[in-house]
Amino acid sequence: MTPVTADGRARGSRDAVVIRRVRPADAAAISCILNAVIENGSFSLLDTPFSEPEEREYIERFSARGVFNVAENRTEGVVAFQSLEPYASVKTHAFDHMLTMGTYVADRHRREGIGTRMAAVAFAEARQGGHEKIITEIRADNQTSLRFHQGLGFVVVGVAHGAVRVGDRCVDLVIVEKSLQP
Repeated sequence: MTPVTADGRARGSRDAVVIRRVRPADAAAISCILNAVIENGSFSLLDTPFSEPEEREYIERFSARGVFNVAENRTEGVVAFQSLEPYASVKTHAFDHMLTMGTYVADRHRREGIGTRMAAVAFAEARQGGHEKIITEIRADNQTSLRFHQGLGFVVVGVAHGAVRVGDRCVDLVIVEKSLQP
């Protein structure tokens, strides 16, 4: 993995990836990355594409309690994004200490360590925001995502059998968690 500076820049990289907070102007790039993942059909729990206006509205309404960052480089712009959002949106404070995470990297930039670098920045921001835990769900047939999360220190805490309907079949849902406590 490429060493990074505190702000997420790759050390010694000519075309460094910079990790920064999302802006509404990123909506087009984010929807393009996200829709490519959705179209692939094998990585995400999402199955319905998002328009640029829908993504812009999502960004504009994103919870101040969450963390939403993008990775961009000088030549291509936004190449990945990662959100850590409040675990539950129902009116309760029982889950205020928890977030859920989504990481999406443009296909041509996978396996470059961008997701890992983004997570380091996001986890630090989440800790500063007083969050203690991240819980997220992964399709059991997405072993790449499961390995990615485990590499970040997530542990499997459960499996919901047949919980995800993918076309005409059901897929297990793996639930993972990571403590943000020191």
